[in-house]
Amino acid sequence: ILDMSKIEAGFVKLNPVNFDLFALVDDLASMFRLRAEAKNLDFRPLVEPSCPRYVVGDEGKIRQILINLLGNAVKFTERGSVGLHVSTSRRGDGALWLTGDVEDTGVGIALSEQADLFRPFVQSQSGMDSQSGTGLGLVISREFARLMGGDLRLKSEAGEGSIFTFELPVQPGDGPRDAKPNDHRMVIGLCSGQDGLRVLIVDDDPYNRGWLNSLLTTVGFIVREAENGEAAIAVWREFKPQLILMDVRMPVLNGIEATR
Repeated sequence: ILDMSKIEAGFVKLNPVNFDLFALVDDLASMFRLRAEAKNLDFRPLVEPSCPRYVVGDEGKIRQILINLLGNAVKFTERGSVGLHVSTSRRGDGALWLTGDVEDTGVGIALSEQADLFRPFVQSQSGMDSQSGTGLGLVISREFARLMGGDLRLKSEAGEGSIFTFELPVQPGDGPRDAKPNDHRMVIGLCSGQDGLRVLIVDDDPYNRGWLNSLLTTVGFIVREAENGEAAIAVWREFKPQLILMDVRMPVLNGIEATR
């Protein structure tokens, strides 16, 4: 909502930097691969080898656009795949353009809903059915793309998946001048002496619990789950976790009341 308010008030400014395009996609792939795997989805990120490694653009806004699009793709896809395809091309005036396609095999969006999809607080039927989100992610993504001189468009049919494509101009970069260093280090486990750290995950969405559980147990945390606040209190009394990740909106007893 704050992002949308800034856009409407004309307070959003561009912050172009020289950044590593390949590292950006690697970061996003690491972020979304586990979520996709938790739903048994095939996740396919690809940067065309012909892309320049370093480009100049607003990395923060490009990252947010991709996070919004990939988040929706994973959320609304129950079987099949989610793909990210990044490429660059030269236009007739010699300008360098960055293109990102996020494709999924999910529920798709009916043609009758597509015209309103980029209006603030408007959600598709599948978005309303999921009872999550605000209806702002796509609006903000398109506004960011337009602020950077490009646009965001959609191709979709109900039941046939969706393809969201953004295109925006960038400048060629010249190496890691002010790009963030990325040595692709991964957390592989807890430090010595930290064995036995207990975490309780409380969420009525089994998908949310599942990928968080996988993320934490992979590196050595001991994890238990609860599907609502009442169950969480029972597990807490017996399990005595050192950390609780608590959802807010849940049936039976919500996260606020459970925390109290």
